[in-house]
Amino acid sequence: MIYPRLAALPGDEANFVRFRRLLAVKVMTPFVLEGGIYVRPEITPTFFIAILVMAVALTRRWWRLGMLAVLAFSLWECIASWPFTLNHIAMEAAVLILILLDSPPRTGENRLAPWTKIQVLMLSVWFYSGVQKLLHGYFASGETLALEMLSGDSFLGRNLAIFYHYGLEPIFGAAEPPWLSCCHAGPIPLPLAIRLVFPIRGIATIATEIGLPWLVLFDRWRALALGLLFAFQLSVGIFSWELDFAVTAFAILLLFTPRYGRIGYPLLLIFYLGVSPWA
Repeated sequence: MIYPRLAALPGDEANFVRFRRLLAVKVMTPFVLEGGIYVRPEITPTFFIAILVMAVALTRRWWRLGMLAVLAFSLWECIASWPFTLNHIAMEAAVLILILLDSPPRTGENRLAPWTKIQVLMLSVWFYSGVQKLLHGYFASGETLALEMLSGDSFLGRNLAIFYHYGLEPIFGAAEPPWLSCCHAGPIPLPLAIRLVFPIRGIATIATEIGLPWLVLFDRWRALALGLLFAFQLSVGIFSWELDFAVTAFAILLLFTPRYGRIGYPLLLIFYLGVSPWA
């Protein structure tokens, strides 16, 4: 049965409060420091409202009212960016809804704790991301990564080109860009090493996203699975510069390890403010 394993996932109320406060600061900070921590903020009505909302969300007595306002800002961001809403923005809104709709179970009450539901949501995001990549077909074959690399438009594509620059020199040394020459001269002759690495990398990503969330449900494998998920998300965050989502994922991973939350959440906040991924 899966439910008993979900109910047995580690977590506690004190660590959940730390998570809740970090999430409130994370969602509201871009409205306070729109240009990042290193740029002087523009003093607008939104600036003062966002600070007030953040302050109320951090209180013990009025936190639910503050988190409701945080959710309003989050939903506004989802609507304003539609149809190009980033996945992690929508996921944060879902997490905020779970926080507001739930409360810790009473003694003897048979239902999941609010932090457990958020843990399950994060594990589901990884799992279905892997399923989507598997069903898509192009990720396992390496074609998705190859197109990213050849286009060079994304942070991931540029990093792939740099990482594999030795094998790509014959291509990028051509007289015209490879993404144009391919349309005239047929398939691009990628080196054998690249044709092997990209599919292996794609299959490993799919296996990680589908397999590790299930291992978290087993006590014996949980510590290893959480460590690998942390390393995986860190590599994705750095290589693709998806640090905003990475911070949210790390915050939820800390829900599994309450003893590290006291130091982990402050360090995560310092990291988030330092890199200012929203700017």
